[in-house]
Amino acid sequence: MNLKKIISFSLLTMLLMTASAQQIPNITDPRLQIKLPNVNGDSLSLASLKGKVLLLDFWASWCMPCRVSNRRMVKVYDKYKSQGFEIFGVSVDETQK
Repeated sequence: MNLKKIISFSLLTMLLMTASAQQIPNITDPRLQIKLPNVNGDSLSLASLKGKVLLLDFWASWCMPCRVSNRRMVKVYDKYKSQGFEIFGVSVDETQK
């Protein structure tokens, strides 16, 4: 999968999600100020990734399709991270493991 396909898919997803709002989300919008701990426990904000090609991924450890997808995304990330691609993963698990 090339970067253009990833960008196209991401943009299409964003457009579909915001069709009812009649606007494209802006990463600096206060409603999108997500700040979560990363795997090291440090805080990472969505706004800190401004200017990057961003995939916002909601997943859960109990979701098998999510876990399969995570493995694939690692490969995509490794391939395109040097071109400014980032994945902001948000776990929807209720407990921290």
